[in-house]
Amino acid sequence: MKTLLIIAFVATVGLAKAEKKQNNDTTVCFRVEMDCMSCKLKIEKNIAFEKGVKALDVNFEDKIVKIKYNKLKNSPELLRQAIEKMKYKTELISRVL
Repeated sequence: MKTLLIIAFVATVGLAKAEKKQNNDTTVCFRVEMDCMSCKLKIEKNIAFEKGVKALDVNFEDKIVKIKYNKLKNSPELLRQAIEKMKYKTELISRVL
């Protein structure tokens, strides 16, 4: 019986930690003035390594950069600055919390 209680407790703690991590993820979208596929690749390569970035979708045709990140480790403003540091004009178009 003790073993069963210990297993249940460990499972509960593990689920609570997993839920906590998921709640810190958020998404932001920017319109970015990209001129070519090289621009797309440059953004993908550099922004993927920004602190807290979990996923990145760079759509060259629509000129949209969608970034899923941990809001405890980064912010829309810092991500925008990282893109602009590469000399691309950006505009925040949506923020999903």
